[in-house]
Amino acid sequence: MYILSLLVIQVKSKNTFKIPRSVVVYCCILLCFGLLPVRLLYLNLTHEQVSSATNSKSIILSQSRGIIYDKNMQPLAGSYEKTASVVKPTVNALVSLKRVLDTDAFNAVSNELQKSNPVLLNIGNSLDCTDVVTVPVYKRYNNERIASHIIGYLDSGETHGISGIEKSFDEYLNSCRGELRARFFVDANGGFLYGADVEIVNNNYHNCGGVVLTLEKDKQLALEEAMDICGIEKGAAVMLNVNTGAVAAMVSRPDFDRNNISAAMNNEKLPLFNRVLGSYPIGSVFKPLVAAAALEDGCDPADEYCCNGYVNVGSNTFRCTASHGKVNMAAAIAYSCNCYFVNLIEKTGAENVIDSANELGFGESLTMAEGISTYSGYLPAINELDSPSARALFSFGQGSITANILQVASLYSAIAAGGKYSVPYLVEGLIDEKGEMLEKHEAKAPYRVFSEKTADLLSAFLELAVREGTGKNAAVENIRVCGKTATAQTGSFSDSNEKLVTWFAGFYPYEKPEYVLVVMCEGGISGSEDCAPVVSKAVNKILNNK
Repeated sequence: MYILSLLVIQVKSKNTFKIPRSVVVYCCILLCFGLLPVRLLYLNLTHEQVSSATNSKSIILSQSRGIIYDKNMQPLAGSYEKTASVVKPTVNALVSLKRVLDTDAFNAVSNELQKSNPVLLNIGNSLDCTDVVTVPVYKRYNNERIASHIIGYLDSGETHGISGIEKSFDEYLNSCRGELRARFFVDANGGFLYGADVEIVNNNYHNCGGVVLTLEKDKQLALEEAMDICGIEKGAAVMLNVNTGAVAAMVSRPDFDRNNISAAMNNEKLPLFNRVLGSYPIGSVFKPLVAAAALEDGCDPADEYCCNGYVNVGSNTFRCTASHGKVNMAAAIAYSCNCYFVNLIEKTGAENVIDSANELGFGESLTMAEGISTYSGYLPAINELDSPSARALFSFGQGSITANILQVASLYSAIAAGGKYSVPYLVEGLIDEKGEMLEKHEAKAPYRVFSEKTADLLSAFLELAVREGTGKNAAVENIRVCGKTATAQTGSFSDSNEKLVTWFAGFYPYEKPEYVLVVMCEGGISGSEDCAPVVSKAVNKILNNK
């Protein structure tokens, strides 16, 4: 301090004074050491800023929920890829965005970027800019609308299931949730640290956990496409595995848009209703069950009945689709002769028919998953069939009897399986986040409802119906399809025309059946015209990709 004071005095005195070199050097050394604490303080402050810069903020890129799979582990919901773009708050990014965004969108993004905050955008791969990080993410549904009524949909926040499997397994699907975030580093003021990278943080995002259904995606798509090509505006279809009862496909029409549920709610055609679960008049697809009961009771299928196009029962006249002349059981099924079956049930009685129908689940609700159950339909009690007219209607599937599609499919599955009934089911099980099965469906053992001989005879009659009879429109090249059409009256009229429910029920291939197919159309014309072509197109697509 003495030397510094001396220098100051010399300046103030304005006297020339020559400072020795040694003094200057000494002063410089003192100054350097004197400023050292200041330098150390600066370094400490800088280090603290760097440390605070290791603080980070993050934005959510995407959240995942448990996946819904088909039986072959192909995703039906939760695995459709898209992209998310994280935009850094830089001039380069703004210049790039200017080229692809409209004015309003650009201004909104620009305001946020000027606050030094990265922004999440859905702009795909449209930008070639190092300050825009594009990340693959997954959306819940794609545009196929595959199996909409089975899968269901989520609430507006995409956090809880509102219908279908999404609702049935909501808790488990949510337990498989994951999250993908973009993390970026901030300075002491919370602003983006320029030059830093955006880090993508995966918190169990898009793990394997979910629900495995019995659906087979190729068959589901084929059946949906066939329904639409054939113009089934209101109706349903189902496909069962003959050997297990597993539902391979399940379709309801009209379909709905998951992104516009309010429109579906206000649609008078009720597109949100899964018509596979509803019950309907079934008509002639019931005839093989009447035939099965008669065969089990010892009826000779070669016995003939002469159909004149109508039959009088008491004071009522029941008409046939044509005047068939002499028909045996094979012809009666192939050409759908009502009169033959009116006569048949009078010979064998209705009690055995009701017993067989009970064993096949007619008149009972079937639960496919929690909250997904069929309507029970209505199977009359034996005392309700005391009158010949009631029995006559019952013999060709009219009167008070109603059923759902799965009940009809169960009848034809039992025929295809040699007389054994397998309970239909929809869910294979649950898998954990590593893809390992936690719970697997234990199928109930099939049980016999009629003899193998009876089943073989009925299969032959149903093959004839497609080859030569009313089911010809269900035929497929190079494969033998079996089945039966129906045109059921509803008793409901519109503009003096009775509304009809039309059907086709059958299976393929004849030699060794694998799958049952049932199609139903509300407000149709005939089973042959409306529903049989759906089967032909669906099977062709499945087997030949046509």
